[in-house]
Amino acid sequence: METTLTFENESDPLYLIRHLWVCDGARTKRYGLKSGKWSKKEEKILKENLERYLECHNIEDPRKLIFARHQAAEKRKWKELVKVTGLYKELAKGLNRTLLSVYRKALRTFDENNYVGKYSEAEDRDLLKLVALHGRKWTIIGGIMGRSNLSVQHRYEYIRDKPNHGPWSEEETNLLKQAVRKLTKTKQGDEVYEGICWTSVASIVKTRNNNMCREKWLERLCWKDCSLNNVVSKKWSSKNDVDLITRIYESKATDETDIDWASLCEEFEMARSPAWLTQKFTTVKRKYCQSVDLQNTDFEELIGYLYNVVATDLQNKILLNSSDS
Repeated sequence: METTLTFENESDPLYLIRHLWVCDGARTKRYGLKSGKWSKKEEKILKENLERYLECHNIEDPRKLIFARHQAAEKRKWKELVKVTGLYKELAKGLNRTLLSVYRKALRTFDENNYVGKYSEAEDRDLLKLVALHGRKWTIIGGIMGRSNLSVQHRYEYIRDKPNHGPWSEEETNLLKQAVRKLTKTKQGDEVYEGICWTSVASIVKTRNNNMCREKWLERLCWKDCSLNNVVSKKWSSKNDVDLITRIYESKATDETDIDWASLCEEFEMARSPAWLTQKFTTVKRKYCQSVDLQNTDFEELIGYLYNVVATDLQNKILLNSSDS
C-alpha cells in the first residue's frame, strides 16, 4: 500500500532531499524518490496543490507564474512572487518527487503549445535550420514554431542524427552491447536494467537515437546478454496471465507506476526483463479488457476487475481443461 508522505515537517530528515532541484540517481533510489511517468493520482495531487496556492494568493491564471520569464512587462514581479511564496515547494506537497520533476510537469501541463500534434517533415526541416541559426535556445525556437521549448528540444534530439529505422544490423547491436557495458561498468552475464544514460549510449551507437537504444536493450537484448538464456524455450501461458494479475493485485499498488517490475520479474522464470514483463502486462490488459476504457479507468478499479473477474474466469477454464485431459 502506498505510504502517505509528510512534506510540511522540516524536521523530517528527508525534507531537504525531497526539496532539492536535482537529485542524483543513487539518492533517488535510496530515498524512493519517483521519476518518469506521472500517475493519475500524482496529477490530481499537483492540480489540488495548485488550486490551493492560487486561492491563497488570489491569482486567477497560473501561467503568469509558471511562465514568468515570458511576462515582459511584469517579469520581475512574478518571478519574485514565485521565489518568496515557494511556489514549487507548495506544488510538491504530497509528491515524492524533486522540485525539478514538479517544475517540468507544471511546464508541460500548462503550456498550450505542448500538445499541437505530430511534427511534419517541413517542421523538422525548419527546426534544424532554426537550431543552426540560434543554437540551442529552445524558448526562442519554440516561440517561432508555436511549440513549447521542451517539445522542440525533444524533437531535435530525436531527429538530429537521422537515425536508422528497421532491423538492427549486427554492427549496431554489438555497439549497443559495448556501450551499455562500458557506461554501466558491467560485464556480459551481469543483469542491468537501471541507471543507464541512453543519451550517452546513443552517442556511441550513432545510428540510433536514445529511445531506440533503450527499447532494443530493455525489451529484446538485455536478456540475451545476461544469464537469462534459459527463458527462450519457455512459453507464456494463460496460467502465467493469472499469476501476473494476482501478483500485481496482491502488491497493493495504487497505480501502475508504483509496481516494482524488477522484483516482480524475479518471480517469473520466462520473464526476459522488467521491461518485457511490463509489456506483457500491457498485452494482458488489451487482451482481456476490450470493453474497458483503459485511458480513463482508475488503476485500482482495473486491477480489481482483472483479479476478480478475468483471473477467476481463466482459473476456472484451466481447471476445466485439466479435468478433461
